[in-house]
Amino acid sequence: MGFKEEGLFLLPPPYVTYYAASVERVRCLPQVQLDPLPKTLTLAFAAQLQKTSLCPVADIPEADLSKVDSKLVSSLLPFQRVGVNFAIAKRGRLLLADDMGLGKTIQAICIAAYYRKEWPLLVVVPSSVRFTWEQAFRQWLPSLSPDHINVVVTGKDRLTAGLVNIVSFDLLSKLEKQLKPPFRVVIIDESHFLKNVKTARCRTAVPLLKHRFPGLQSEVVLFSSAVDP
Repeated sequence: MGFKEEGLFLLPPPYVTYYAASVERVRCLPQVQLDPLPKTLTLAFAAQLQKTSLCPVADIPEADLSKVDSKLVSSLLPFQRVGVNFAIAKRGRLLLADDMGLGKTIQAICIAAYYRKEWPLLVVVPSSVRFTWEQAFRQWLPSLSPDHINVVVTGKDRLTAGLVNIVSFDLLSKLEKQLKPPFRVVIIDESHFLKNVKTARCRTAVPLLKHRFPGLQSEVVLFSSAVDP
């Protein structure tokens, strides 16, 4: 946790730190009954986190999200807000390895929205969730017109037709010529799909992620629930 490699940072999971605040927030929801974890369990996890974390939460500055849609920002749980703060503190480059169901998508969209002036945005995902991502952008960014969301369906489609461009790993390699000039803001869902450097998807995506603009790097959000410890 907290290591740096190739300009990417792995976010430490500060869930226990914000457990109490999250519980209180959920309890305010109508028709929701929540039984908290046993106190002995939360104390055990908190103690372990204190021993292993290399990046204390207190050291992460609060990001100015005033230009991001208020609907999205107000929906972030405390630990998700920490994740967004961490990403922005690292200039948008990180590997987000939260467990499944903890809201990596909303964090990624919020981070990308912070860099909206640098769009178009490229979102590379497994083929089966392309339209799920489209719905997520519609839900969390009401200021973004649906007409500006481009879901690439075939190899004949334009990869740069929208402000937000969602494409599968396999189609990305087929549309490699359209990656010039490269995107400045990129989200890679299930980034463990890029672990084999011999595959076409990896040969196409990795140079895009490493590309440096004059004086700058691209803002890259990688995330996966299948990261080795």
